[in-house]
Amino acid sequence: FLERAAEWAEPPILYPVITESLQDETRTLEMAEALMRVLEGDDTAPALRCRAYHALLALEAGGEKGHFAGATASLRDKTAAARGRAVTAHGKGVAAPDERAAMHARALSALELERMGVAALPRGG
Repeated sequence: FLERAAEWAEPPILYPVITESLQDETRTLEMAEALMRVLEGDDTAPALRCRAYHALLALEAGGEKGHFAGATASLRDKTAAARGRAVTAHGKGVAAPDERAAMHARALSALELERMGVAALPRGG
């Protein structure tokens, strides 16, 4: 257990998309435009549209917090407008949390009920 716990203390892996791509305005714009095309496409599957919506939302939040230098204020305005148009065109379901987020919330809720290291033994044994 201590060996595994020691690994958890390691710094997170920061992939080049975070350390390089999202710091560059041109590359960030290209990614955002691709997500906006998915979001606003008429033939896009609802689950994919929802994921594009949330990816743009994360891009905006990261830009506002200064984590993604490539997500300029003008780009964030464009992505926010695209998200608004998608909700108008496709309904509020576009902005609903995707199924992974819902499963994560249920898992966290279940873990709150668990008591680590405590288990009922059958017949006191």
